[in-house]
Amino acid sequence: MQNIKGKFFTPNIIIATVIVIIFLCCLTNLVLQLIKLPFISTSINKAWVTVLPASTETSLPLLGADSNMETQQPPESISGLFAVGMKVKVARTDGDGLRMRSNAGLDFNVIHLAQENQEFIINNGPTIADGYVWWEIRSLNDTITGWAVQDFLDISSQ
Repeated sequence: MQNIKGKFFTPNIIIATVIVIIFLCCLTNLVLQLIKLPFISTSINKAWVTVLPASTETSLPLLGADSNMETQQPPESISGLFAVGMKVKVARTDGDGLRMRSNAGLDFNVIHLAQENQEFIINNGPTIADGYVWWEIRSLNDTITGWAVQDFLDISSQ
């Protein structure tokens, strides 16, 4: 038994075994990467980011500012594709309609329930309130004006 241990567990054999194991691990890793690459490259979702210059206004009070200070308009960069004067339509309400409010915020009164695909013109905004981006919109015939959440507006193609 002692003779067998001496033949199989010599320092040279142990070093050679470790080198072979490391080589096989690297080879396996390389083969797995080559097999997975085509699947990974076709399933990656790509996001497009547009960086817009920030305006000089801020939507948050500065540190140390008086807590009674009014919140200013947010920079234009958060407004995305929307702008004052643009024609928009109500979208993604699942037929429930869009609640237009007397001011930007969930605590204000609902003054009109706009229907899906109803078109409006952006009057003012954006303003951030209650975790949403709000725009003041008015009907095409100027009879209805109220604040609506951006998530339920799309640019009108007409």
